[in-house]
Amino acid sequence: MKEFITFDTQNNRFIPLMPEAYNFTQKMNNPEDPWQREMMYHMKKDCNIILEGIMTYVKEELEKKVRPGVKVMGRESGEITKLHCLVYGFYPRAVDVKWMKKRTDEVPTYQTTHVLPNPDGTYQIRVSAEVIPQEGDRYSCYVDHSSLEEPLLVDWEPRNSTRTHVLIVVLVGLLIVSIIAGVVIYKKRKTISTWTSNHTVRCLELLR
Repeated sequence: MKEFITFDTQNNRFIPLMPEAYNFTQKMNNPEDPWQREMMYHMKKDCNIILEGIMTYVKEELEKKVRPGVKVMGRESGEITKLHCLVYGFYPRAVDVKWMKKRTDEVPTYQTTHVLPNPDGTYQIRVSAEVIPQEGDRYSCYVDHSSLEEPLLVDWEPRNSTRTHVLIVVLVGLLIVSIIAGVVIYKKRKTISTWTSNHTVRCLELLR
């Protein structure tokens, strides 16, 4: 089994052998922690058994995987659009995030945050890019993480495109309503015209 931590018997301290074990060893080395004091007492009696238990716990923590959430945003500034991809709630820490054009061409990143920890032990990162969208362009945020069977591609949809779609739907709806109203009015007028014509003929016949 791969070693994640070791114990310094001279200084009575746990030493992390991997970055992922750093937070755990900090807790174990805290003298104010009652569990740590109890641990140190028993360490002198049966170190091997305790270390095996610790290794099992650490191994489970390191093998834990949590799928990331992804949110894409865009902000227009003149001809330039700033794209932001927020990837959050993932575990373990290693992740690959970038912007893609037409799902094949990588877009140069102009800004990225460090992978930041969340209070629940998961991580988050934001990657941004500046683009000048042309007609037919399609931008997607690419996310690859060990919790995923295959990388994610989350598309960004421009606001103008969304508004255009809504406007088209509204106009089509109004057109349909207008056609139905026109047909109804036409039928009513035709009915009234027929009724008036018939009654006029009857009146003329009675006057003869």
